[in-house]
Amino acid sequence: MNELVTLIIILHNRHENLDRLLIYYNSFSSPVIIADSSAEVHSFKDSSVSYKYLYTPGVSFTKKIEMALAEVKTPYIVMCADDDFIIPEGILQSVDFLEKNKDYTVAQGICINYKKSIKNIGNVEFGRMYVNHAVDISSDDPFMRLETLFNSYRSILYAVHRTDTLRLAFKNAGAIIKNLYLNEYLTAIVPMLCGKSRELPMLYQVREYSEVSDDKTTDNLDIIFIDKKYAAELNGFIQLAVNNVSTLININKESLRKKIYQVIEKFSSDPVVLNKQNVSFKKKIGLMVKNIPLLGAWLIEKNRRIEKETEMKNIIKTEEDARRFLEIKQFLQSH
Repeated sequence: MNELVTLIIILHNRHENLDRLLIYYNSFSSPVIIADSSAEVHSFKDSSVSYKYLYTPGVSFTKKIEMALAEVKTPYIVMCADDDFIIPEGILQSVDFLEKNKDYTVAQGICINYKKSIKNIGNVEFGRMYVNHAVDISSDDPFMRLETLFNSYRSILYAVHRTDTLRLAFKNAGAIIKNLYLNEYLTAIVPMLCGKSRELPMLYQVREYSEVSDDKTTDNLDIIFIDKKYAAELNGFIQLAVNNVSTLININKESLRKKIYQVIEKFSSDPVVLNKQNVSFKKKIGLMVKNIPLLGAWLIEKNRRIEKETEMKNIIKTEEDARRFLEIKQFLQSH
């Protein structure tokens, strides 16, 4: 299976993360492309990973991916951010699924997040990314698939994709799209209109949680739809998706454009986009407890740890996932 999939590592300035990833993937024998738009060329340490280094300083995230995809020679592709981890066995299981299910364009597994303690580098906290898992978007209707994904959204940016489909998604995208969220939604819209998606019941991805990550500081659809500075980019984004998939779907371009617009406009008011949730009764109690002198902060932290541990027990259910989880936990604690 390794010869069927290419791993693209996406790097921008965080060189120590790339060194860490090359250690993590030291026994992964698939082709690797490092797409680096950093201000400076990376000084590589000794590594057993065989890779192609694509250095593109000053190039946008979207253009960088478009350029990297042009270098791929395998039928499948998976991308990994420099601060995340895609588990090798999860990649190969996803490839195997796509090989056996030709009507699917996307496959991945369960995604969790991690957060490293600033005070104690060896302390790593894990949690869930999404409430529900094992999602199968299998309707034969392409618009139903699109609506299903955005009605209970989870990113498929870092899933295993069919290379031809992802190339189609990014065709001419680099000249139009600058916003990181529009880049992500492009990888959702085009693959969903082209085929089906499966989230397999296995541990697949471990993503870093950071308060200062790009997704916390970039304008999302709630702003993009109302801020005039994004008008041209938003229109270009929708038209790009229309142009790239119109030959595959039996519908005129104007109807396709309206459908895509309706789906993302509805999604723009979703709590996922707004990053706003109603303050629950539990949260209100937590805020009260936190204000208890001396004891409050300790109680909150203890309860939080218990909740996270319970979350992980509900996610890590098989011996194989437990092994994968232990391996990534030990790796993060030591790197």
